[in-house]
Amino acid sequence: MKTEIDNDMKLILEALKDFPDGIGVNKLYEKLKDERGRYLMSKPTYTKKLQKLKDMGLVTEEVDGEWKRGKRKILKLKNSGKIIATELSKIKRFKKIFEKFIEFELSKVTTEDKTVAYLRLTLAESEIMKKLTEEKERIFNSNLSKDFKKDLLFEIVETEKEIEKLFIDACLKKPELHKIYSTVEYTKNLNEKDLIKKILNYNFEDRLIEELKLKLEDMGVCGEKRDAFIREIENIIKKMPKTDYQSLDVISILKDVKSKLKELEKKI
Repeated sequence: MKTEIDNDMKLILEALKDFPDGIGVNKLYEKLKDERGRYLMSKPTYTKKLQKLKDMGLVTEEVDGEWKRGKRKILKLKNSGKIIATELSKIKRFKKIFEKFIEFELSKVTTEDKTVAYLRLTLAESEIMKKLTEEKERIFNSNLSKDFKKDLLFEIVETEKEIEKLFIDACLKKPELHKIYSTVEYTKNLNEKDLIKKILNYNFEDRLIEELKLKLEDMGVCGEKRDAFIREIENIIKKMPKTDYQSLDVISILKDVKSKLKELEKKI
């Protein structure tokens, strides 16, 4: 029976990636302990996980230098282990990028620009999810074994869940965003006729809204999320002079979001 790469084993693989020349068994455990503290696996569990990784052909244990009795042993990633460790780090990096983006956005959101802030967060989430989908396709079509593909695809699915949770938590932290988020969640329970009826009840510029819908669809923002944006923007339009319509430039917002994500990607 094939052993799956669990979270403890992933932790070991990613840690070993930072030591291409190898690291002692005990020294690696101490390093992990410094980083994870009381959340780290116990020493006996660590030993068992190491053995499983060795059995799977991902990690090797070598004598440091020429063999002598009592000479310390060091752990190294085998080629397959290096590939898996690199892929795991790449997947988890998306979460770190989105965390930094949220931190940046929440530090400057105000009541006046809440709609734009929500739009930026949603577009950023959409961009990250799009990249994760591309990663799925790349891994699925790679030369990795079926079992390793399964492990990595599962990691992507878990990361997608974490990204979604980060987005929700970000909206709940700020009252300005919480109200919009609650509205979006409410619309998910409405049927199509109710949505159409609500939209028709608004007094807005048809040309502007249709143009906005097309722009959102071009960016991959469709369905419920698109409709929620439209409704929120309709409310803003009702209160805005016509001369301010051009301030809702979705394309520019998307470009700025992509630029910020790339900037954060270089730093992480």
